[in-house]
Amino acid sequence: MAQLQLADILTFPVVTVTPDRPVHDALSLMRERMISSLVVVDGDRPVGIFTERDAVLLTYRHLNAENILVGEVMSKPPLTALPGVDYHQGYGLITAQQVRHLIIVNQQGELAGIVSEGDFLKHLSTDFLVRFKEVGAVMVENVVTFPGDATVDDAVCLMRRENISCIVVEEQAQPLGIFTERDLVRLAAIPGQTFDIPLVEVMTRPVCRVTVDTALNDAIQEMDTRCIRRLVVVDAKGCIVGLVTRHDIVKQLYNRHVEHLQETLDLRESELTEVRAELKVERELRRTEERLAESQRLTRIGS
Repeated sequence: MAQLQLADILTFPVVTVTPDRPVHDALSLMRERMISSLVVVDGDRPVGIFTERDAVLLTYRHLNAENILVGEVMSKPPLTALPGVDYHQGYGLITAQQVRHLIIVNQQGELAGIVSEGDFLKHLSTDFLVRFKEVGAVMVENVVTFPGDATVDDAVCLMRRENISCIVVEEQAQPLGIFTERDLVRLAAIPGQTFDIPLVEVMTRPVCRVTVDTALNDAIQEMDTRCIRRLVVVDAKGCIVGLVTRHDIVKQLYNRHVEHLQETLDLRESELTEVRAELKVERELRRTEERLAESQRLTRIGS
């Protein structure tokens, strides 16, 4: 696992768009391809990225997707890395920048691929799955929920303010559906679409559910099979108790890697301390032997 490089997990070819394309076209392309981002290019070089999160911001600001160009709302400059960068270092980059995508470029700065949190998830190490055996170990307990009669506008405002990617739609503590950034992209791609409609009319349903004691590996396979990024965690009565996402799982993996590195450094420091102590004892012993030999030499001369 430690030997994996970004070149081993990247996705290529990459779906791209130019800065002069209307945002509506970009949203339609994302909806058709069922992807979370588009790399914005000038020739062969990436100059930005347009993501589902940018779609949230667009809607939050009530901008017309048909009159705005991608170059005006894309995230820039894009976060890039070379293909030879270590897997864990790559994830460290997106964690530090609080983004979900890492654009891979060659030595000439030309687009060579893209890596998302989903790509990191597909390469989880065995020791991670042993350490975190069940969903309950990685889920988020504070789930943001709305009733079905709340509007899309309400949801977008909250998603923007709390910097979250979804809202669970609930009734009497049980999940009715889920409204995600991808659902917003689907709506925003419709010309003339308004966002004062109830969530219950546009949410994704049925909700994919798991329980706290579901094996984490099974939950990951479920997300992979259904091509989704989150599962609602429920108790025996079907009530919402948490949410598990790709982001949370991979973040735990990275945190565990950092812990492992620190433990290794601490062990090596402890070993070095012991070696230094042994060397100090050996030096003192040699000095004692040298002083004793010198004393014996002087004794022989005096006699």
